[in-house]
Amino acid sequence: MFRFVLLETDGAPEVIAALQVFTWCMAEALGKENKQMKFSLKTYFPYGAPALTAVLSQHPEAIPQRHQLQPLLHISQLLREAVEDPTHGSQQTPFESWFLFIHFGGWVDLAVQQLLRTEAEPPEGLLWLLAFYYSPQDGSQQRVQTMVELKALLSHLLMLLRGERLSAVDVQKAAPRAPICGQLVRRLLLSLLLWTPEGHPIAREAVTHMAHTDAVTHEIVGFLDQTLYRLDHLCVEASRKLARELLQELGAQV
Repeated sequence: MFRFVLLETDGAPEVIAALQVFTWCMAEALGKENKQMKFSLKTYFPYGAPALTAVLSQHPEAIPQRHQLQPLLHISQLLREAVEDPTHGSQQTPFESWFLFIHFGGWVDLAVQQLLRTEAEPPEGLLWLLAFYYSPQDGSQQRVQTMVELKALLSHLLMLLRGERLSAVDVQKAAPRAPICGQLVRRLLLSLLLWTPEGHPIAREAVTHMAHTDAVTHEIVGFLDQTLYRLDHLCVEASRKLARELLQELGAQV
């Protein structure tokens, strides 16, 4: 069903949000019933590579922060081999790899958080992961260009975070005019607002600037809904309170 709806809606954000919440609930229910997760997921994802399915089915929130980068880079490597390496021998299409990956949105959240935390050179594997998640139809050259633009945006955002005072205008101006995926840009900006202490005071003003069309407003509502579900499990009270308030305010507009 989800496969059909995704194709019909061209991967609409609200459909992906519903898909990810469904997957989280299914994994949680299976875990409580002590069933064999590997068998159940293999049944649900018959076309997914077993190694990739196994690592994606882990709960990213359960991994200590200092160990989070390694599984993210492993996921990126497996996906990249399946999508771009003709010598790897994968029988999957890029869509099948993407369809499997998007079920587990917690890894994308984790990748964004890692990129916003790092003071060093952003890992190429994480840049590739986000570029593939948001533009699976791109060829390798287009994806490399997206990674270059994403790296420049991250550098700008981290520079703003190191400044004396972050403003909503600064965040809005950071969005590039180049043809990088708009959803990816908004994902980074929203994550910065929700996950960094510097972003909390300006979140309402910045989100108001971002939500300039009905389509973007629906997209942001879907993102906040997903994030709130995850924050309820992480018990991050400040971010959870902010996400809930933003969701209520935007929800009244749609």
